[in-house]
Amino acid sequence: KGLLCHGIKLISIDLSACLSLTNAGIQTLFEYTADTLENLYLNFLPKITDEGFSGLSNCKLLKNVEIMGNSSDLGGILSGLSKLVTVNLSGCSKVSDNDVNSIIGNNGNLRILRVSSCTLLTNNILENIIEKPSQLMLLEINRTPSITDEKIKETVEKKKPNFRIIRATNIVWSKK
Repeated sequence: KGLLCHGIKLISIDLSACLSLTNAGIQTLFEYTADTLENLYLNFLPKITDEGFSGLSNCKLLKNVEIMGNSSDLGGILSGLSKLVTVNLSGCSKVSDNDVNSIIGNNGNLRILRVSSCTLLTNNILENIIEKPSQLMLLEINRTPSITDEKIKETVEKKKPNFRIIRATNIVWSKK
């Protein structure tokens, strides 16, 4: 908090694996960096809950967010951040189809979305990608057992020209 109170303008911060970081600590970070933070890496923070991440919605300048291996419900929070370009929620156990659809639908700048090992995801996210216009260029969905190879192939074939690659279990399909 000391550095944040003394006029330091943080643009990027990586607090991944800071095992002692609490909800109060992360909320203080969001409070003091909401008007400057563009890149945020908060991977594997077991003490941070939905309450702690709630302040993330005030960080309107965020472009790149990586919050891997968390069990919080992050979809609704991230869907309100319209400047996002890259989002990585791999291994987040509560990420659902609705979360992904909301993030894609409400972030016109989003180019890369990584949701590998988000085991609640189904083919419905691919259907939404086909139907909705977006700037999404890469969707990484490794280890998502309810998403079928057939639906991945169909998505690549039907998607608009701005959609280039979907990766699934070390298989890469691309539209040529």
